[in-house]
Amino acid sequence: MLDPNAHVPGPWKHFYSKAPRGHHAEINGIDDDRGNCVVHWSGFDASAFTPPQRRANAQLIAAAPELLDALRAMVSCEYGTAEALSATRAARALIRRLSSTHGAK
Repeated sequence: MLDPNAHVPGPWKHFYSKAPRGHHAEINGIDDDRGNCVVHWSGFDASAFTPPQRRANAQLIAAAPELLDALRAMVSCEYGTAEALSATRAARALIRRLSSTHGAK
C-alpha cells in the first residue's frame, strides 16, 4: 500500500497533445508508469510561456522522481568511493539528458 503522504512513485512520463479541432489550447500532463494522472493543469497551458517552454517545464517536472533518486544516491555515498563515482556519473547523465531536452545548460 502506498503511503498517502508520499509522492507517487516514478517513473513519471510527460504527455503532450493538441486540443481537439476548434480549440487553441494544448494539453500537458504527467502520468505514472501505469497511465494514472499525477499532474494535469490547464492554467499551465494558458501561461505566458511559449509552447516549447511549457513542454520543457512539464518534462522537468516529470523527471522529479529520478532527480530525487539521484540526490539520495549521491548523499548516501562516502566521498571518494566507487559507489560515489557511479552516483555522480548517473546524476551527470541525468543532468545532460534534461539539459539537452530543455535547452538549458
